Amino acid sequence: MRVFATSAVVHLDPNGNPAGTPFRVQASSDGFSTVTASSDGVNSGSQTLLVLSGMAPNTTYQIGALALNYDGLASSRTLAASTATLPAVPTGLSFSSTAVDAMTLSWSPNGNPLDPPTSYQAQISSDSFATFVSSDVTALSWRSSGLLSATTYSFRVFAFGVGGSTSAFSAVASTFTLTAPPVAPSSPTAFTVTAIAPNSITFGWADNSNGETGFLVLNSTDGLYGTAAADSTSLQISGLGADTPVSARIAAFNDAGATTGPVVITSHTLANPPASPVFVSVDRNRAEISWSTASNPSTVPYEISESTDNFLTVLSTPLAFSGSHTSSAAVIHGLAAGGTYYFRVRAQNGDGIATAFSAAITTVTPGVDMAVSTGGVMTAGETVLTADAGVVVINDILPNGVTQQTLVSTRAAQAVYGNGVSLSLPASVEAKIIPLAAGLVLTSTRAVPVTNAGVTFEISSGTLSIWPTDTDLTLSVSSVSLQDCRAALPADGKKTVSVELNPPSGQMKVSLAPGVLSRTATLRIRKPGSFPRAASRWNLSSLGPAPSLPAAALNGTGIGLEISSEDNAQPTQFVPLGFHYRPSDVEGTDPETLTVARYEESVGRWIPLSTTRDADGRFVIGKTNHFSSFQLMALSPAADLSQAKVYPNPLRLDLGRTEVTFADLTSGASIRIFTYAGELVREIRADASGIARWDARNTYGRRVAGGMYVAVIEGAGGAKTKLKVAVEK
Repeated sequence: MRVFATSAVVHLDPNGNPAGTPFRVQASSDGFSTVTASSDGVNSGSQTLLVLSGMAPNTTYQIGALALNYDGLASSRTLAASTATLPAVPTGLSFSSTAVDAMTLSWSPNGNPLDPPTSYQAQISSDSFATFVSSDVTALSWRSSGLLSATTYSFRVFAFGVGGSTSAFSAVASTFTLTAPPVAPSSPTAFTVTAIAPNSITFGWADNSNGETGFLVLNSTDGLYGTAAADSTSLQISGLGADTPVSARIAAFNDAGATTGPVVITSHTLANPPASPVFVSVDRNRAEISWSTASNPSTVPYEISESTDNFLTVLSTPLAFSGSHTSSAAVIHGLAAGGTYYFRVRAQNGDGIATAFSAAITTVTPGVDMAVSTGGVMTAGETVLTADAGVVVINDILPNGVTQQTLVSTRAAQAVYGNGVSLSLPASVEAKIIPLAAGLVLTSTRAVPVTNAGVTFEISSGTLSIWPTDTDLTLSVSSVSLQDCRAALPADGKKTVSVELNPPSGQMKVSLAPGVLSRTATLRIRKPGSFPRAASRWNLSSLGPAPSLPAAALNGTGIGLEISSEDNAQPTQFVPLGFHYRPSDVEGTDPETLTVARYEESVGRWIPLSTTRDADGRFVIGKTNHFSSFQLMALSPAADLSQAKVYPNPLRLDLGRTEVTFADLTSGASIRIFTYAGELVREIRADASGIARWDARNTYGRRVAGGMYVAVIEGAGGAKTKLKVAVEK
């Protein structure tokens, strides 16, 4: 018997049946419950061949043979061994889907059974099956993945038979995968500056992708500096200015987009080396140099190097790189007269990278800058000088660049500066002056009278600063000088004259307003070597009998000054006196009890003055209408109100007095002032030293009427007392 996919050829032996006996062959897949195929024939006398057709491929069949007599009666069925038809070749290959990296192939079973399912092997190849990938499946489709994009692939399929046979391969079907969409390239890394010049900057990076079209160097706002080709690893950005700030990022790009690296680099191009340095002027102690900036921007700083041996071994930097040194000129101070000097200049960019030096230039400073006045106008630092003929003027430049003049005269002479300050030079005196636009500083070992706006001022020796304005004249004695000076003030002066002494404890200041003196007078203002000893208690015996009980105590600090008049002139208005102090000067003292006191020589007592305090600034101001000795003192408050007093009493407003003082009070005591009719006029409070002052005004700031007033004083613990105060107009 021979079996095919849909048929079988059966060979029958006659088994004794005569020739011509009818034979029948049957095929069944279910034990002959049903007959799938049947074929009739006649015994040929030897081997008889019958063909069964219409069989299903890849199916197991039982084959049976029958002999028939002439009446049509059949013999019993002779069964052959079971056999299976061959599998059919799959047909109808088609592609149900294609993708970038996968395909799905479908086919027809071509009669092969579906239940139980027939097994198939599908094969795929991109090289005509020289190599291939296969997969055994029972379905009528297969999805092959992991393919290359835009590549042609061929497929074929065969079926597995029930008994281990196989069908032939199907016809080959071919198609191609889709083209993959572009993918953005990997971002570049290691972005850095590899070279800089005054007009260009070169960036470098690591290329991390094979699929870029090129690279973009972007600025900080994603604007474009430049483009580099694929596989490049550097790009020079040119056409920039000197010391130009550049902030850049690197990006790789293709049709899918751009991928920007995370690093932003900020750098500057180099500055141009300065060129053509020249000397603008050379003096004994200074040299002014200018140079070409070589198109550098105005923010570029410059450095000047100085040498006395053409930079062989001696080198200094009188002008270092700084944001304040961006001009194209500079003045070098502190040079020695008659010295040989070399200078060179270089610039620096915004990253601190210096350029090469310019060519060096050299000069020799003059020896002595000395002139003899002929009576005309001469240059003097920030101002001008007009001196009597014969005055010798020597100019020096100090290390800070300021001009100092030394004036020498063999006879008495006048020297007037353009700032309005004049000097009366005694014969054979040597005076050193720093002339400034706003004033001058005078140093001399002898007294040199100084005049401005009719005020003449002098110290015996040392250093004096004079600062005039349109409305004020400030005279300050240096801390290393003897704190003793004289000032001649005109009665019709138009400026406020402030005299400052500067002892170690701090500045002491006297301010004299215009009209403070009724006649021209000369005042001596000095820090005395010692002060009159403070009494254990102070009193006002000049204003009445001395109190018999203890009052508030005054303790001196040793800080103070003395004002005296050679012709006994006294002020017509209050004069403010200011005192600075150090913490060590008032150690153990409450700063709120510090009081400026005046020494009343007639009674040998210190009298507290109206005082204001700035404890944070360590500054106390008192005011006086009488010249005397003044001292910063600690006034301790009274323990009770038993010695409370008020002065001057009566208050004579018609004599120019403006306030009364309540003294010997406890700290913080309250004073309520009433009319004799019991109406409250004003409420004030004593300070920490037990002093309060009333300016004869009511709560609304108006002057009270003349008459008698009652002050009710309440101190610590509720203690009270009353004082009468008379006001006369």
